[in-house]
Amino acid sequence: MSFGVLPVGAVERSYASVLREAARRSRFVEVDPEVRKGKPCIKGTRIPVSMLLHAIEEYGSVEASAKAYGQLTTEQVREAVRFAVSVLESPVDHETSPVD
Repeated sequence: MSFGVLPVGAVERSYASVLREAARRSRFVEVDPEVRKGKPCIKGTRIPVSMLLHAIEEYGSVEASAKAYGQLTTEQVREAVRFAVSVLESPVDHETSPVD
């Protein structure tokens, strides 16, 4: 699945709208205010994308990270990485989206 980013010169958006749009295009990632206060998570779980990125750093591979979580497939972990890349590469209006 291709997430893509906005073309150069596109209007910047709020961080929240970037997250929602990336999640809308994802088969495995969702942003639900009722789950982990709206952090992007693997659908049907409470496993945040950020934890999977840390797992890849810790275990050294997507495959080892998926195995560590047991209930996840390597495809779900790979899509979490693609989701994160998509969000990080999207232009964000920093005046309306403060980073804490």
